[in-house]
Amino acid sequence: VLSAGPAVSDAGAHRAEHSIEVQVPFMQYLFPGAKLLPILVPPREQAVALGNSIGRIINKDEHKKIVCIGSTDLTHYGPRYGFTPMGVNANALKWADSVNDQKFIDLALKLEPEGLLADAAENCNACGPGAAAAAIAAAKQLGKTEGLLLAHTNSNEVMLRSMGTTSADSVGYAAIVF
Repeated sequence: VLSAGPAVSDAGAHRAEHSIEVQVPFMQYLFPGAKLLPILVPPREQAVALGNSIGRIINKDEHKKIVCIGSTDLTHYGPRYGFTPMGVNANALKWADSVNDQKFIDLALKLEPEGLLADAAENCNACGPGAAAAAIAAAKQLGKTEGLLLAHTNSNEVMLRSMGTTSADSVGYAAIVF
């Protein structure tokens, strides 16, 4: 990956980053013995170039089973996150989920990594759009033409189902495959 695209080796970049901690247990359970290569991807145009490089690498070797995962939370809404453009109420949380998150999801489903990066910067609807853009660019290199939304929810819906309560704050989540 280092020789194929705009990537650098920087162990220090991983010290303060916690997102991989969520994925590793799932990957170890679902793919025991798999080798993992965590890559932090900033929300810049280089994310698309990196994804293109990763897609080309995967295309070159048909004998290995390689999975590319791009992970980001969606809208972090509420006073806790300092993001309340629609106020602090149930309608605002619904907006975060059904409007703000949906913009990002729609761009991902249409495999538009550049638009996705711009939308995230403008609408604060993803905390790690670089990783999503890179995964989408890789999918395009692999011949994919659209994504499939498996699920979309938010932390408030999860809290309501599991604990019977909600919060003034919410984080969006979606699962999309290509």
